[in-house]
Amino acid sequence: MITDMFRIVLLVIGLLGLAVGCRRRMLAIVDGSAETAPASDAAPDSNTRGCNGTVDVTGTSPEGPFSGNAVYSQVAIYQPPECQPGVRFQISDEATGSYFIFEIAADSVDGGPFLSNARSVQVEFYGVARGWTTTATVEVTSADPLPLMMCDGGGIALAVSDGITLMIGLSQDGFAIMGRLSVRYCSCKPCPDTV
Repeated sequence: MITDMFRIVLLVIGLLGLAVGCRRRMLAIVDGSAETAPASDAAPDSNTRGCNGTVDVTGTSPEGPFSGNAVYSQVAIYQPPECQPGVRFQISDEATGSYFIFEIAADSVDGGPFLSNARSVQVEFYGVARGWTTTATVEVTSADPLPLMMCDGGGIALAVSDGITLMIGLSQDGFAIMGRLSVRYCSCKPCPDTV
C-alpha cells in the first residue's frame, strides 16, 4: 500500500514538472519494441518556439491523434553510436503536449551534403501518459551542409539561415504518422558522451 502511494506521488510530481516546462529526457532504446524505457539527458529542450521551422506531420499515435505544429533541430557535432555529425529533431504537438525525437547522421564525417535516399531511424515518442520506442522512415529532400565550424563552442544557438527539409513516416507499433518538415539549424549539441 505504501509502495503504491509512493508511486502515485512520484507520478504526480513528474506530471507537474512536465506542466511547468521542465526538460524532458530521451528514452533509452529497448530492444526495438514499443515499450517505455528509462530516461537520459540526450533530449533537446521541450521549448521549440524560436526555431522558425515549418512542419506538417500528422496522424495517430497509440494515445490518439497527433498533429505536429512545432519543430526544433540541433546539430550534433558527434552522434553516438556512429560518432559522426548529424542532426537531432524534435517534432511537437503543442495542443496535446506529445512529441517525438529522432536523429539522422550526416552522410560524410565533414558534415557535407546529405544524400536523398530513404533511411530508417529510431524514434523516441513521448505521449501524455507514457513513452514509446519505434522506428521511422526518413528521406532528406534538401539540406545545406552542417555548420560544424560554428558548433565548436558546444551547446550554442545558431544564427544561420541554413537548414534541412525532409519527409518522415512512422507506420508500426500503433503509429500512423507522416508528413514533411523544413527547419533551419537551430542550435549545436556535442555528443552526449562528452557532456
